[in-house]
Amino acid sequence: LKERGKSVHSSSGEESEDEWTDGDSDGNSSDGLYGKDKMGATNLKTHMRSHIEDDEKRRPFKCDICGKRYGYPHHLKAHKRTHEEDEEAKKPYKCDICGKR
Repeated sequence: LKERGKSVHSSSGEESEDEWTDGDSDGNSSDGLYGKDKMGATNLKTHMRSHIEDDEKRRPFKCDICGKRYGYPHHLKAHKRTHEEDEEAKKPYKCDICGKR
């Protein structure tokens, strides 16, 4: 896993205090694993979801057409456009200069 260009996990899967990109140098952690003081609450919540093994819980948003799963509703919304037959519906945004979608 990379954060701001630096690894936050060693190759063995264990954490190492010299790999942290934020926080103090002695490796203090408020939650016993990663600590809000290291990543921030939102980033920690997002990161902790990557450790959930059950795919339905890790990726709760499922495409009703093909069954592909996503972790965020906006990723599912973007994916659903790929099932549209109309080119304008697939790619709703176009360049004002050249018209490319």
